[in-house]
Amino acid sequence: MVMSTNRIGNAFNAVILTLLAASTVLPVAYLIYVSLIPPEAYYSYGVVFPPRALSLVNYQLLLGRGSRLVSSFLFTVYVTVVGTVLSTFFSALLAYPLSKSEVPFRIPMTGFVFFTMLFGGGLVPNYLLVRALGLLDTVWALVLPGLISAWNMFIIRNFFQALPDSLEESARLEGAGDLRILLSIVIPLSKAVILTIGLFYAVSYWNKWFDVLIYMRSPNKRTLQLVLRDILYSATGFSDPSAADTTTTTIQPPGEVIKMTAIVISTLPIMLVYPFVQRHFIRGVMIGSIKG
Repeated sequence: MVMSTNRIGNAFNAVILTLLAASTVLPVAYLIYVSLIPPEAYYSYGVVFPPRALSLVNYQLLLGRGSRLVSSFLFTVYVTVVGTVLSTFFSALLAYPLSKSEVPFRIPMTGFVFFTMLFGGGLVPNYLLVRALGLLDTVWALVLPGLISAWNMFIIRNFFQALPDSLEESARLEGAGDLRILLSIVIPLSKAVILTIGLFYAVSYWNKWFDVLIYMRSPNKRTLQLVLRDILYSATGFSDPSAADTTTTTIQPPGEVIKMTAIVISTLPIMLVYPFVQRHFIRGVMIGSIKG
């Protein structure tokens, strides 16, 4: 009787998890499928299954020579890499002393960092500060104002607190300093939480568009998300001068296909990176949230 009940429960869980997985995978599959439909087939048959024809012509049109998507994609990758590396490093650099009870003024400094989670200066003071520092129209305007996330820093700090003190004591006996201990012992042992927080920062920098709209002036310093926003407005019938480039020799894809193709282009890099850090993701968050 107990075994039968367990089987029913397992079958029920399997059905629920399968439905949840399908609800996540099917929309992504639909996006990719529509983006692969050539304009001629879409105008003739619409979205049908099985497909009448599939090609990469929509991607070629958006990523063709002279397309703003190429330059915006490269700029977004640059911002994401620079921002993720610096934010993750300095978050760990701040989290390490705050994880040590013997550090003077640790509690007031922790409270100061926590205060920034509750209150912010606002858009206008941030803009005035960025302008006063001469950061307008530079990549640092997108990185420095939000270099350290208090939430991410606290996750790293909690992870550092869970590490055994004996490791650091042994290193100090060998003559290692604080920075050497952090770089050679603490961070290598904290690979799970470092990769997890790095993913958080990467997604945040990859999705930036409002900060770019405010701080950037040069046409070649526009992130992929902002260009995608322009394309989506243009594809849905809004008049926008920054619409995607078109050609006279190729049938222009309909608005829905343009939107699907642009969304796939913008999300594909993160989708490709996530599987490599997924095995560290849950472990890093759970261990980093146990001890406070």
